[in-house]
Amino acid sequence: MEKISPDDLDIIDLQEYSKTNRKPPAGKRYKTLVDQELVVFDKSHVSGREILKKAGKSHPECFSLYIRRKGCEPDRINLDDVVDLTAEGVEIFYTKPPDIFYYDMDNEPETTDMREMTPIES
Repeated sequence: MEKISPDDLDIIDLQEYSKTNRKPPAGKRYKTLVDQELVVFDKSHVSGREILKKAGKSHPECFSLYIRRKGCEPDRINLDDVVDLTAEGVEIFYTKPPDIFYYDMDNEPETTDMREMTPIES
């Protein structure tokens, strides 16, 4: 029989609340999935950057983050957007390759929406 620690009793399972059409209560900790990896947050409001870092994405700018809410189309979350984990219907998060790629050219920051470029195109 698995022991349950007192800390586990304070964890709000976002998927479970979404499945049963309940709004998550204010709590101490919230668990959900990011790319099928279980993550636990210690606060109810987290930024896109915090979500990606918590999921082990060491370079958050290299990912596009999306939230799936029950009954809705996925929404894109920017790095500085703040997500309320106590909002009704929050299920999971997932990532895709970025829409915009960041790189340096001659020590100057540049961006592109192209996944591959030749030296002439850059």
